[in-house]
Amino acid sequence: MSNEIRLSVPARADFVHVLRSVAASVAAGLDFSFDDIEDLRLAVDEACAYLLTLQEDSRSLSLTIESEEGSIDVLAWVDGQPAKTKPTGLQATVVWHLLGALTNEARFEDTDGHPGIRFLKHVPA
Repeated sequence: MSNEIRLSVPARADFVHVLRSVAASVAAGLDFSFDDIEDLRLAVDEACAYLLTLQEDSRSLSLTIESEEGSIDVLAWVDGQPAKTKPTGLQATVVWHLLGALTNEARFEDTDGHPGIRFLKHVPA
């Protein structure tokens, strides 16, 4: 059974904690371990912090969380004027290395012309 949660907050760093908390609550409901919940929180934090640096005119920072038995799929993105070019060098950044270590899969996504980062976290067997 899949469940989806969508939420948006103002595109400011002081609102990222709301997105982090919601993601952690969903993970806790799926019986993620404490360490895996903390990894998910940090992944949300890092993805959002990176996205907030990409578009200065962004008004909102959004998160979609899809949960299935044993996994969470998270998509974070910012609005604003559509990006003219895809961010380059993302895979070479510390943020990308952190996302790779904290999640099972991470990738950049274009969300209706806006930059986004999607990542997947599984409950360990």
